[in-house]
Amino acid sequence: MKWDCDIIGDLIPSYVDEVCSEKSRRAVEEHVNECAACKKLLEQQRLMDFSAEKLEERELNGLKKIHSRIKRQTMISCGLGILLLLLGWHSFQGYGYLSKILYYLLMPLCMLTVYRTGEDGDVCVRAGKTDGWLMLGAAVLIVVSVGFFQIAVSQAIAGETVLGVQTDHAGPVLAMIWAVCFLTEFVILGVLWYRQRRLHIENRFRLCICITGIFLLLVYVESLRNLQDVQGVQVTFVRMSSVILALGFIGTALCWYLPGKRK
Repeated sequence: MKWDCDIIGDLIPSYVDEVCSEKSRRAVEEHVNECAACKKLLEQQRLMDFSAEKLEERELNGLKKIHSRIKRQTMISCGLGILLLLLGWHSFQGYGYLSKILYYLLMPLCMLTVYRTGEDGDVCVRAGKTDGWLMLGAAVLIVVSVGFFQIAVSQAIAGETVLGVQTDHAGPVLAMIWAVCFLTEFVILGVLWYRQRRLHIENRFRLCICITGIFLLLVYVESLRNLQDVQGVQVTFVRMSSVILALGFIGTALCWYLPGKRK
């Protein structure tokens, strides 16, 4: 049976919502196979399918996806935080020895995690003064960590007391200073991450600065605990610092140039 286009036009909304009878469904399908105008009308109706039921279904699916993404990102963030704390506990408590190569491998992995748990694809809020001050604090801690080492080495080579104590006790004092820097850096990392997750602030490159400082301290302490003598120590520490800072610069730059959208 040939159907009039006006009749098919009246049936198309019911067809799209899947509430028409089987006979009407076949009539629409047979007609649109032969009528280009009605076929175009059907495609437009599908694009404009805003029925309450469909909208509710789409909204529920969207909310489920958002909830799933937030849950996944929260688990990953907590996992990274636990990993960094365990590494810090291992290094500063002196449990065994971890190769610097392991730290060189873990650091890019942590930065990749920071990037993946960012606000990519969402509308992000621009950072405020609080985020700027936290980033500055993280950067200052890196400078302080390197500075204390340089002072300690210079005093040790000159035969002076190191950081106000005898050379034999300089290691524990320096490790304690670095432990305070590590904990402070970790707290800054946590606050920046919280502001990114809760307030949707684009903080990924700031988080990478914190991670750079954390891993710099980790490799410093690992090497300090296994230091045999002062000879050649400066070359060793400069080499380690160069690798960590280079990795940190690359990770920070990538998170800076590939951010989510901002509002």
